[in-house]
Amino acid sequence: MAVMAVDADAPAAVKERLEAFASEVLAAAMNRPVQLVNGGSYLRGLLEHGSRKSLEPMVERLGGDADYQSLQQFVADSPWDPAIVVRAVAERVAPEIEAEAWVLALIHRVGRWVPSGL
Repeated sequence: MAVMAVDADAPAAVKERLEAFASEVLAAAMNRPVQLVNGGSYLRGLLEHGSRKSLEPMVERLGGDADYQSLQQFVADSPWDPAIVVRAVAERVAPEIEAEAWVLALIHRVGRWVPSGL
């Protein structure tokens, strides 16, 4: 059985790459710097290890990098267009995965179905 060496700096490197990616894809959609910070924190919270993705456990996992009230406002009341983020992610990721087609998803919002994404 092959044994892989684990780089002790790997989590820090992944965090750094994720923060750079989040900044890149969220920048166009966020109206204020605090939204950009909270967007990156929320993304990290969703992707990091932990079975519960609700805000309280997420903020606990993120430690000093996240503030519950600020993240709550970001998730519940922050006015930004998710379609801009979906487009930025698609444009950033498509060349990396050599995508040939995309599926347009529909999201239910306030009693009606609306297109999401591209």
